[in-house]
Amino acid sequence: MQTLREEKPPPPVVLKPGDVRFEAFEPVIDLRNDSRDAGIKTLPSPVFVGGMWSEADGSGRWALGHGAELTLDLIRGGQRVVVFEGRPAAGRRPVRRVGVSVNGVDCGSAALEPGWQRRSVTVPDGALRAGPNVIVFQIPDRLSVQRPRRALQLRQIELRFDPASDSGGAIPVPVSVDFEAQQLMIRRPGMLEAGFTVDDRVDALRMRYRLQVPGAAGEMTVARPQGDGVGRDAEVRRVLSASQNRIQRVRVPLHGRRGEFVLRLSAEPATGQFLFDIRSLELVTEKNRSRTRDDRPG
Repeated sequence: MQTLREEKPPPPVVLKPGDVRFEAFEPVIDLRNDSRDAGIKTLPSPVFVGGMWSEADGSGRWALGHGAELTLDLIRGGQRVVVFEGRPAAGRRPVRRVGVSVNGVDCGSAALEPGWQRRSVTVPDGALRAGPNVIVFQIPDRLSVQRPRRALQLRQIELRFDPASDSGGAIPVPVSVDFEAQQLMIRRPGMLEAGFTVDDRVDALRMRYRLQVPGAAGEMTVARPQGDGVGRDAEVRRVLSASQNRIQRVRVPLHGRRGEFVLRLSAEPATGQFLFDIRSLELVTEKNRSRTRDDRPG
């Protein structure tokens, strides 16, 4: 006589569409309405203040006059350059110059030519900061205009640390995720967050990765969304090692914990091209199993 046994379902997954967020330390804000995130939310998300902005279309968003304001909530501040890609309005009263201020600090202005172009202004040290920031585009050629009208169409805004560097607009897709395989590739330094659930099937979170940047510093954090404190689980941190060819392994014990957690992965390069290749992320059951080599901390 045979007895049918119901198989216990596998542990939940870490990466789920809509629950993955990424913010580059040098963020690129795309103002077009056709950007595709494929289940990933790219931060920061700009908030357009007042009535000085048009709706977005496939080419960007129009600033409609002097004092067009937007806010950005940054995970890290200290950037020294604002680079914008745009085109001025033409016609009988063309826009020839645009100024930029950050949190009330004047960052100077840039002369404009007809057509699409990239321009930059230098941000004084400390003007851009972690948390909320206000960026205002000042357009003197529209200062006396009574009603909002098209002045400057913006396609992209970049915040950079090095005044001498410029991507030229060729920004690679910062993160790509294979949700089925639970793999991801991070191509720009920054912070990735993914919310996940721990239940009684989960004993540990394991990750296999390669941080392919000489001298890069990386960190993995697992924490409660509301942080730690009295009566809450303490966050767990792991240092991530850089290696050109070797696959690294790391394990975070979660046995006995339940509920919602957030995984954070951050890395920034010392020199060279950045590549953070996560080969696998898995919540695993380890009961009644001897620890294998892959279970050991990386």
